[in-house]
Amino acid sequence: MKRIFASLFVVVALVGAGVLATGAYFQTTDTANNYHFTTGSASLVFGPCGNGNQVNINCSATVPTLTNYSFVDSTKTGPDLTSEGCMVVQNTGDYLLHLTANEVVTTAAPDGMQDAFQVYTALTDYNCSDPAAGAAIYNLQSARSAAAAGTVAVTDLAAGAKIYILTKNSWSCPGNCNALEKGNIYINTSLTGTTD
Repeated sequence: MKRIFASLFVVVALVGAGVLATGAYFQTTDTANNYHFTTGSASLVFGPCGNGNQVNINCSATVPTLTNYSFVDSTKTGPDLTSEGCMVVQNTGDYLLHLTANEVVTTAAPDGMQDAFQVYTALTDYNCSDPAAGAAIYNLQSARSAAAAGTVAVTDLAAGAKIYILTKNSWSCPGNCNALEKGNIYINTSLTGTTD
């Protein structure tokens, strides 16, 4: 039996050596060099529609150019005072952006201003009219509640696309609000776009 295995091994070794010795083949290689990849940009800009305090106005021609804005004048607020406006936001980058919003009360004096000052923010159409139910980013609520909500999802925005955001503020102070007279509140609002 050992001889059969030894003989079989010799035969296999000889056949293998013959294949290796005559195992010539043809080969060709094509090479593509210097593949160059660059990243695009994520860019989000905004701008007020009209004078910034208008609604029910066609905002489709508004060209947003701002990435940061600081208000220099205060707007009066208090009983029976409301204001509203429309912002146009455009994705000028190369990628789909997942938008989130965040409101932060930086100063409120007295502290009750955070409860009396009401905010509302919603997605709308290019005419900046009051949207249908379900489009709210922040339902009507106190500035304190909006800030406590933290980061909230807004929508996805394709490269080159625009969205229109309706903003409103009002006053709600049941009872005696004399302690809030001559008060002030400062709010920072941010809209952030992230890629996958």
